[in-house]
Amino acid sequence: MTTALPIPIEFELPTGWSAVSPEDVGATPLAYVALHDRTHGRFRANITIAGALRADSQTRPARPAGPAELEELGEAAFARLARGAGVTMVQRRAISSHGAPGLAQVVQVSTSIEDGPIDLTQGQAYLHLTDPQEPGRQMMVEVVLTCLAEDSGQLVPQFEEFVASVRPTR
Repeated sequence: MTTALPIPIEFELPTGWSAVSPEDVGATPLAYVALHDRTHGRFRANITIAGALRADSQTRPARPAGPAELEELGEAAFARLARGAGVTMVQRRAISSHGAPGLAQVVQVSTSIEDGPIDLTQGQAYLHLTDPQEPGRQMMVEVVLTCLAEDSGQLVPQFEEFVASVRPTR
């Protein structure tokens, strides 16, 4: 599937997931949303993708994001979650998808929804992608899985496979 991001990407959606329009689920700022076919009820597992060109993408020579920049993105995402929920960092590590450097982290989130408290797991991945047509154009992509904590053992590995498939469209 190809998404509408500043640099088009493609990926392989795992079996058991279905693409939906971000507008249909009230997620218009996002480029892409997928829902898990077998998680219903209180909370439906989802994968989202957002991205933007790096601010300095056109003003400096192309170079991949360094570990410090990726760590900052991970820390900022963790801090955003912590403002509205109890959060615990489970894992953070460097990753790569088709040669693009990245950072992955898994966070446990305790929060409330309409019918009371809920424990979620969020897998977050940040990938620095370069436009294969214009190497000076670079984008940071945020890929996020949110699921019930009890479903994370099954869904986090699927999410990791999904992230590994993300690449710029050639």
